[in-house]
Amino acid sequence: MAAAPRRRIIGSWWHQGPTRHPLTSCANPARGSGRYHRQDEPGVWYASNQEQAAWAELFRHFTEGGIDPFELRRRVGRVSVDVEVLDLTSSTVQKSIGINAGDLLSDDYAVTQDVAAAARDAGFDAVLAPAAALPDRETLAVFAHALAKVHPERSAIRQPPPRLADLLPLIRPHERVPDVVRRAYFTIAGTGAEAIRRRRK
Repeated sequence: MAAAPRRRIIGSWWHQGPTRHPLTSCANPARGSGRYHRQDEPGVWYASNQEQAAWAELFRHFTEGGIDPFELRRRVGRVSVDVEVLDLTSSTVQKSIGINAGDLLSDDYAVTQDVAAAARDAGFDAVLAPAAALPDRETLAVFAHALAKVHPERSAIRQPPPRLADLLPLIRPHERVPDVVRRAYFTIAGTGAEAIRRRRK
């Protein structure tokens, strides 16, 4: 992994998370497992290359039936980064480390956790990868040791924007998302963004 090419990423990224946490905080060591980290190992902070992709991650993992996710409030904001990444969006890099696009989107995180741990140990700041929630978007997983290279620009506590209702059919729910939530997404997508706007007036 140490010989893998390094790509420098400079620019703006988006993050959404619980209202009680600062925009760029992450548990270190990690309190639970995720796509690019394991529980009790060094933490990872996640961001998306578009605001709507950051919100899509909330819907991908939402499991609480009977609660309208559009009524939740989350901290969402933009950051600037200057990090060296292992670029898993590159098919050449994927091939060089023996993985494929399917590994990166699977709900089995074993492969991605192994790759991230190796990248962290090799001194990378982060992993750049295809987003699992929305097609054609990207996820930036920044290792805790490199969080000083992530600088908050602005943030606010907000509800998910109504326009996300039109994207629900494109969002790939995690396998653990229950059927009742999936049916709710179908209903919300059917009524559309305008119904959410009217409800909030």
